[in-house]
Amino acid sequence: GTCEFSCPDPGTCDDGICANGEEIWDGNDCECVTINVPVPCTDDGDCTNGMEEWNTSTCECEITPIDCSNGATSVVDCDDNNPETINDQQTILDCDNSICVPCMGMLVTCDNGATSVVPCDDGDACTENDVEIILDADGSVCVPCAGIAALSSDQLLPVNDEYEISFGEVLEEDVSLNDESEITQAITNSLLSNPTSGIIEFNEDGSFEYRAAESSSTGDFFTYQICVAECPDICAEAEVDISISFDGLVIPNAISPNGDGLNDFWEIPGILEKPDNQVSVVNRWGNVIFSIDNYQNDWNGTNQKGQALPEGTYYYQIIIDLGEGEIYNGSITIIR
Repeated sequence: GTCEFSCPDPGTCDDGICANGEEIWDGNDCECVTINVPVPCTDDGDCTNGMEEWNTSTCECEITPIDCSNGATSVVDCDDNNPETINDQQTILDCDNSICVPCMGMLVTCDNGATSVVPCDDGDACTENDVEIILDADGSVCVPCAGIAALSSDQLLPVNDEYEISFGEVLEEDVSLNDESEITQAITNSLLSNPTSGIIEFNEDGSFEYRAAESSSTGDFFTYQICVAECPDICAEAEVDISISFDGLVIPNAISPNGDGLNDFWEIPGILEKPDNQVSVVNRWGNVIFSIDNYQNDWNGTNQKGQALPEGTYYYQIIIDLGEGEIYNGSITIIR
């Protein structure tokens, strides 16, 4: 007969070390054989994909990213776009030139070396003798360009003006006609404060139109300033006084005493300059509801007891210069 021989599997071939591959029992040859031996990786030298390293414990290729903490770096020149610094430098990763430390320089000061004072232009038309201080080594500016004021407000000499008009007239004048200046540059005029009661249109060349309002007294004023066009901080101011004469009384025919500050009182322009007056107001039946001597523009639609009168039309008589008897008659409407 035929004799067959077989080797029993000892079950102890694989040593568990992955680097050695996997050991299995070969029953034909009655020995342990190795299969699936891993191929270790090596660093390809390309830092952009990290550093490759073989892990013998796990039999895996481990990749470590390259950055400024573990890669080679270099300090290189740069420009931080700041004109006040010099010797600008930044730190980069040799691998891919990525920036590890941003570009920055050393602040330019006059202590960095020998300096010179040189002429310059600070771009300000209002200064003269402009100079700056630079470092002799590279021309870096350590003291910025600046000049001294070339003009002064004392060189502007506006003159106060006085005008006279009759109520109802339009005053058309030019405040610049008598103003003086020691400055040759162009001058602009502007209104600083409006008239206290009148209406004005004021132009940059100094011309203006003024009209007295019904509530105006015998005088009004406004202020204006003249400035150097290219140097708006160089200014001087003046005042305009306007005398207003009244040929006769201009008597408003309505008041609205509602407390809004507009037409709350019956204000008659010019009457304050005629204290020898008498003002009387009657209703439609002729009953006197208000009467006073030396009227002060302070009636707001009340009777003699201070009680508010109802809306409606009333009638007045105003006597000026009681001895001569200049009399005005008309109606006054109360609107609430």
